[in-house]
This record gives sequence, structure tokens and C-alpha cells, in this order.
Amino acid sequence: MKITQGAVVKIDYELKTEKGTLIDTTEGRDPLSYVHGNGNIIPGLEAALEGENEGKELSVSVPAEDGYGLRNSSLVARVPKKMFDGVKDLEIGMQLRVETTDGIQTITIVDIEEDTVIIDGNHPLAGHALTFDVKVISVEK
Repeated sequence: MKITQGAVVKIDYELKTEKGTLIDTTEGRDPLSYVHGNGNIIPGLEAALEGENEGKELSVSVPAEDGYGLRNSSLVARVPKKMFDGVKDLEIGMQLRVETTDGIQTITIVDIEEDTVIIDGNHPLAGHALTFDVKVISVEK
């Protein structure tokens, strides 16, 4: 069966940056299962898998705009440190879920100054081209 809209697909994969750094893998875990065409995986990977069959192995290069998007500088902000008074052990790299006017968003703390915290609302992989080495394990209706 080919991968088409609504198919339940299971894949094994390795995800690497454009420099070849391993970011994620299903090795040692169950395959990733998703419903094709519902936007459950990044658009570039989903498009590349369209029409493929069970057992297919492929390497997919996904540009940033078809992955986690381009970096948006308006998502980087300086906020008063007092906004984090309830957070224990505030540190650079920490990710927090916060409520914004657009709903719940994950932010990353990129710098901590005396009275200010610099936060970044971009996905950590925004702006990065990605490479997926994928094996289609199964395709079902």
C-alpha cells in the first residue's frame, strides 16, 4: 500500500542537522506512528513520503522553511526578570511553556542579565535545514 492521505504510517528515522549532527532517532525505540496528511510531522518530510511504499528507505533533505520554519526575530524578547519569580533555578537553555495572546507557547531562555531575561519563542530547529534517513516500516488504511 502506498502512503496517501489518511494512511497510518510507521517509520524509523534518524534526524540530523545540515552539518550531520544527530538530533533524534527511533533507534532503540518503537517506530514513529502518524496519520499521513494531517500535519502531524513537518511538511517537507510528509511531502517526501507521499506515494512511498512499505519497506522504502530514503534520505530526505528538508529546507528550514519546510521544516520548523525560518527564524523570526520578533519572537526574541527582553523581559523583566521578575516575571520569572516563581521559577526555581532559572538558567540559560531552560525551556518553559508560557501563555501568550496566541495561546500556549514554548520559550527558551537564551540569556540572563541582572534584571532582564532574554527569551526566544522560535522552535530550537527553526532556521535549520534538516536531513532525515527514513525507513517506512508499515502503511495501513
